[in-house]
Amino acid sequence: MKIGLFGGTFNPPHLAHMDAAAHAKKVLSLDRVILVPSSLPPHKELPQASPTPLQRLAMCKLAAEDMDGFEVSDAEIRRGGRSYTIDTLAEFRRALPDDLLWLLMGQDMAMTLDKWHKAEELHEYCSIGVLIRGDVERDIRASMREVSAALGLEIRVVDNTPVTLSSTRLRSLGRADMRQFVCGKVYDYIMQNHLYDKNQQEE
Repeated sequence: MKIGLFGGTFNPPHLAHMDAAAHAKKVLSLDRVILVPSSLPPHKELPQASPTPLQRLAMCKLAAEDMDGFEVSDAEIRRGGRSYTIDTLAEFRRALPDDLLWLLMGQDMAMTLDKWHKAEELHEYCSIGVLIRGDVERDIRASMREVSAALGLEIRVVDNTPVTLSSTRLRSLGRADMRQFVCGKVYDYIMQNHLYDKNQQEE
């Protein structure tokens, strides 16, 4: 089987996340997509008053509930601490030794791929699918060819409907204005748990 692993903080998981992952599933002919919310991301600090890891996990499960072929893993949250992708890939490789793993990521993360922890080992575990947005200012394809050659990685750029929505921008709206950007179940969870006060500090 071909399995897509889509990691991130998902703070919160919004429609652009899910649409991009669904598009990648189709383009890359993936059998399943697994969302992997991080415990503590290695590349940034979470904003003050962010939902707990378990709350972000719960929102991911709600976002994936009605999407065909989607599921959610608590691998990084269960492991705790900083979430290094190489450790997650090794865990999935042990669990799914016969499957082809595709690591899905946004263009911003892909541009720093060669600086990741143990980046030189990524080719042992997966191929990479880069989900591009509508605000691309650099030649992503040329950059990815360079990274692919340097790391010996298979990398495919997945064109998507231009999207400029980010979690940072979404959080700045406050929970009352999130309704059109997250699925109904996630919005209900946000409201019921009083998440994302508009005065929350930004990254």
